[in-house]
Amino acid sequence: PVQIDIKAIPIFGEVIVPDYISTPLSSTNETIPSYALIKFTGLNENTEYTFTTSGILPSEISDPAITGAGNNIYYDYSTDSYNYTSSSPDLRDPLNRSVFKTGPGETTKSIWINLVPTPDSRFAVGNSVNWCVYLANAYGDLISRNVSTKVSSCIQFGTETDEATGIYDVNSRLAPKNFLVYYDFVGNLISTAIVQDDGATLGFPSQIPAYYENIDGINSAWGTFLPNNLPDGLAKIEEYSPNGSLLYTWSDEDGIWGAVDTRNPNGGSSNAIYFETPYVAFTNLNNYSELCNFGQVDITFDYHGVALLSIDVSSDGGSTWLPVASEIDPTEGHYLWTVQRETYSGVPLSFRIYSTEHPYMMQQIDGVVIFDVPEIIQQTQSDVYCIDSEVSIGVVATGTQLQYQWYRDGVLIPGATLSYYYFPSIKYDNSAIYTCVISNPSNGYGEERCQSVTTEDIVVYVARPTTIAKQPETMYINIGGSAYFEVDPAANGIPPSYTFTYQWFVNGAPVVNSNRIQGASSRKLYFKTVSSSDLNKQYVCRVSALCGVAYSDTVQLSQSEISFSTQPQDKSVCEGTDITLTTVVKNTNNLTLKYYWMKGNYRLSDNIHISGSQTPELTIFNTNAGDIGNYYLVVEVVDKGYKIFSTTAAVWVTTQPVIISQSPASVSVNLGQKLELFVNVESTTDNLTYEWSKDGAVLPNQISDKLVIDTVAAEDGGTYVCKIKNDCGEVISSPILVGIVTPGITGVNDFCDCEFEILSPRPNPTSGVSDIQINLAKSFTVSLDMTNVLGQIVYSREASTYGAGLNHFEIDFTTLNLNDGVYFVNIRTEDKVFTKKIVFMK
Repeated sequence: PVQIDIKAIPIFGEVIVPDYISTPLSSTNETIPSYALIKFTGLNENTEYTFTTSGILPSEISDPAITGAGNNIYYDYSTDSYNYTSSSPDLRDPLNRSVFKTGPGETTKSIWINLVPTPDSRFAVGNSVNWCVYLANAYGDLISRNVSTKVSSCIQFGTETDEATGIYDVNSRLAPKNFLVYYDFVGNLISTAIVQDDGATLGFPSQIPAYYENIDGINSAWGTFLPNNLPDGLAKIEEYSPNGSLLYTWSDEDGIWGAVDTRNPNGGSSNAIYFETPYVAFTNLNNYSELCNFGQVDITFDYHGVALLSIDVSSDGGSTWLPVASEIDPTEGHYLWTVQRETYSGVPLSFRIYSTEHPYMMQQIDGVVIFDVPEIIQQTQSDVYCIDSEVSIGVVATGTQLQYQWYRDGVLIPGATLSYYYFPSIKYDNSAIYTCVISNPSNGYGEERCQSVTTEDIVVYVARPTTIAKQPETMYINIGGSAYFEVDPAANGIPPSYTFTYQWFVNGAPVVNSNRIQGASSRKLYFKTVSSSDLNKQYVCRVSALCGVAYSDTVQLSQSEISFSTQPQDKSVCEGTDITLTTVVKNTNNLTLKYYWMKGNYRLSDNIHISGSQTPELTIFNTNAGDIGNYYLVVEVVDKGYKIFSTTAAVWVTTQPVIISQSPASVSVNLGQKLELFVNVESTTDNLTYEWSKDGAVLPNQISDKLVIDTVAAEDGGTYVCKIKNDCGEVISSPILVGIVTPGITGVNDFCDCEFEILSPRPNPTSGVSDIQINLAKSFTVSLDMTNVLGQIVYSREASTYGAGLNHFEIDFTTLNLNDGVYFVNIRTEDKVFTKKIVFMK
C-alpha cells in the first residue's frame, strides 16, 4: 500500500500592500516596480516553495482561470539574489519564478513580493488592482491562488494632482535588499521600494524613468514615487528586513526633510525629488575606541539628509550628557574638539551624534577611552651630588595611566619604572646622563598607544664641597605634616674627584633613617610625618670633605600655630592664559600674618602682570614664557617672628611658535643642483610639527625645519611656505619663491663686459611693463626670449642690430596672459647669453 500524506493548504495573509503602483499605460510609458509584504502560515518545514505574482482586477478574483498581468523580479533563496526577465511568470520555468524555503521547525514565512506593471489594460490609469500570488511546490505544481483584499491604484507619472512624482536617494547608507515603506500624514501606505543593489537589472530601459535607471544597481540607492495629492508631504518611512522585520522608522513633522520639501510634489518623472534618507554616524569612533588627546580630538562622521547635527559626551554610561558640539554644519565631515586635560582622562565615555531636526536619528558609541598624552611639567635638572648620599632624580608629568622608564647613557635601566630614580647611596660610577621616557600604557598588541615624551638630559655629577653655601633654616610646622632641613655645599669649581658625606644630628646624636625619617646621610633630611618627638630639638648637619669638616647652623622643628588647609596646585597653560594659585591659611588664634609669594628665590610684587602677591591668592595675567617656574607662598607670623611655607606649585607656559629666521624670499637654483630651505622657530616646547607646501599643495615627506631636494627638476620651481604648530597655536612662514635656472643662464645680476652692459629690469617685481636697459659700446646683433620656471618660452623678440649707446627692451606683461611667478629673460648676442630674473605679480 502507498501512504499519502495530505497537507493543509497554507494560509495566505497580507501585511503591507501599497495604495499605489505605477502604470506604463500613460503618456510617458514609464513604470517602476512596487513591493508588498505577505505571510504564509501552515507551511511545511524544510520545504522549498515557488511562487509568482500578478495583478488582477477585482472582477477577476472569482475566476481561477484568470492569471492576471505584470512581470516579476524573481528571487532565489539559494543565491539570495534577484533576477529580471521580460517573460511572463511561469511556475514551471526556473528563470521566471521565485523560490523560498522554510527552515527546521519553520511553518510561517513572511515574503516580499513585487509587481512590475506591463502595458496591459488591467493597469490603466485609475484602475484598482489586487495582488495575486500563485504558490506552488518546488516542481511548479500549483498549491493555491491567493488574492490580496487590499487593492493598489494605478497611477502615472506627471505634474497633475492625480499623477505621481518620482523620489530617489543615490546613497541612503542602508543595507541592500532591505525594503522601504512610505506613509502620508493620514497614515496611508502610499508606496514601497527596495534598497539597491538587488542584483536585478530591469530589461525595459525605455519604460524606466531616467531617475530610476540611474540608481538601478547602485549599492544603497533606492527609488519610488509619491502621489501628487500630498498637501502635507511625506510623513514617515519604515525600513524592513528581507524577512519582514521592522528595522527603523524615520518621521517628520512638516514634510520638509532637511532641505527637501515633499509637500505637493508635481515634478513627474523628469523632475524627480532628490531625497536624502536621514543618517549620521561616527567614522573614527567605535565601541571601545581609544583616542590620544594632544589638546584636541578630531571627531569624524558620515551624514546624509542632515542639515545640522550635535555631538554629546557622557562619563556615567549615558545618565547625563554634556555637549561637545551643538547644531553644527556637517559639511566639513569632522569636528575638532578641544579637550581640557584630565577632564575625561582614562574613564569609559559614551558619545552620541544626532540630527538636530530628527533627534531620533542618533548613534551612540560606548566604552571610548581618551588618553591624555604625556606632558612633562617639571623634571630634575643636572646637579652635583655627594658621595654615599641619598639622591632622587625625578619628573612631574601629566597624562593618563603614565608609565616611566629610566635610561642611563641611553641604555635601559631594568626595573627603573617609577617617576623618580633613587640612589640610596650614590657612587662615582653613578655619574652619567639620565633620561626618562614617559608613555601611556601599551595597547593589547603591545604597541605604543600615544606618542611618548622624554625628559631632557639629567646629568648627575658626584663631587665634594669645601664650605656650606646654604644653611638649613628653622621650620615651623604642624604635627602630621612633612618637613625637611637642607644644606648645600659651595660647589663652584669643585672637581669631580672631590667627595661629600653628610650626617645629621639631633641633640648631638646621629639621626637614623626610618619609615618616617629619611635622608639622615644626605644633604636633605626629610620628615615624611612630623611627630611631637621631633619638635624643639637641636638639629645640625656635618658636612665632611677632603678639605675638612663643616657644621651647619643649628636649627629646630617648632610647632606652628597656623597651617594650610588648601595648597597651591600645579598649572600648565598656553601663553596668554590667566592663572590663579590659591591657598587657604588656617589661623585659629587670629595671629597677625603677612603674605608674600615667591618664584624660586625671587620675591614677587604686584604690577600690571601680577596681582595678589601679598595675599593668599596669586593671579598672573596674560602668561608668557617668563612665568615658567616654581611658586610658593610664604606666611610670616608677625606676632611670633617665624614663617611657614606652602608646597611648591609648578607653572608651565607653552608658547606659540615664532619664526626668528627663514630662507630668503627669492631663491635661484641651477637645474640638477640641491635645494635647501629652512625656518628657525622659537617656543617653550619642542613638540612642534612642520608642514611644507608648494603652490598650496602639501609636501607629505617634508616635515622638519628644513626642506631638502637633492636634485631639483624644472617642476620644483614655485612658491614654498612652511606651517609650524604646537598645542597652543601655529605660524606660517613668508612665501619663498624658488626659480630653477635652466642651462644657458649665467646669472641674474647686472652684467658688464665693458662693451655690453645689462642693467636690472625696472620695476621688478612688475605688474605691467618692465624695462631692461642695455648700454652698448658698439653695434651688436641682439635677440631676446623669456622663459618660465619650467624652461618654456613664453615671449620672444627676433634678432636685430642695435647701435652704440643706451637701448631699451620693454616687455608688456599685461598682453601675455601669464600667471604670477618668476620669469627669466635671456638676452643673446652672437656668442654670449645673459639672463635677468623678473617677478610678475598681477
